[in-house]
Amino acid sequence: KIVPNLHPARRLVGGGSTPSPGETSDGRDASCNVGGSVCCVPVMTVSAGGPYSQVAGETTTLAPVIAGGITPYTAFSWAFVSGANSASCGFVPGGSTSTTQAPGMICSSAGTAQFPLTVTDTSIQIVTSTVATMSVIAALSANAGSDITITADQTPTLSGSAMGGVGPYTYAWSRVSGTNCSIASGGTTTTPTVSCTGNGHTTFRLTATDSRSPPVSATDDVVVEVVSALTANAGPDKSVI
Repeated sequence: KIVPNLHPARRLVGGGSTPSPGETSDGRDASCNVGGSVCCVPVMTVSAGGPYSQVAGETTTLAPVIAGGITPYTAFSWAFVSGANSASCGFVPGGSTSTTQAPGMICSSAGTAQFPLTVTDTSIQIVTSTVATMSVIAALSANAGSDITITADQTPTLSGSAMGGVGPYTYAWSRVSGTNCSIASGGTTTTPTVSCTGNGHTTFRLTATDSRSPPVSATDDVVVEVVSALTANAGPDKSVI
């Protein structure tokens, strides 16, 4: 269980709660005590934590797990695997790399990112973890549909939707400007019906809310324009003698 180390006067041994022959209860090699000074240390282990997930635009704090070695740990190095950052993630602080033990990570698009952690301890052990993965989904967005133009005798149906975030979604329509139109039915669906009583412009807002805890909402507006119905005038009747 003794592993050579390049640091002078130190040898590494595996830790454990049950001593192996020649080891003390803390996992150190009893034969390595010289003049009462311990010159053996437990092997350091490093995990980058995870797997992680987030919604694009939010910040996730990484949670590495480091054990063994000689504390304090003196250096931390995070970096992305080359070509494995389709989510355009960055460390906070740091950007493309970080020297903080537990940095944040923020990603700007859906996709994945892979990254290991390298740690150095006081005995100059340098250990790199296996690769951790961040999975990123798109941020929540709402779409209230295209603006529409109608005549007052028409009863249009709006068409909304949501994407990103964490489904399923809930929906709520509200009138934010104008007075000539209102939601007649389906105000908590993606396809409400609108009724209008006169000409003018009315703006309706769709609020989509996802299923996260706490939930996140996104909004989008649509304008309904009411114009006079088309009429034709052929002029007065004519008499021909």
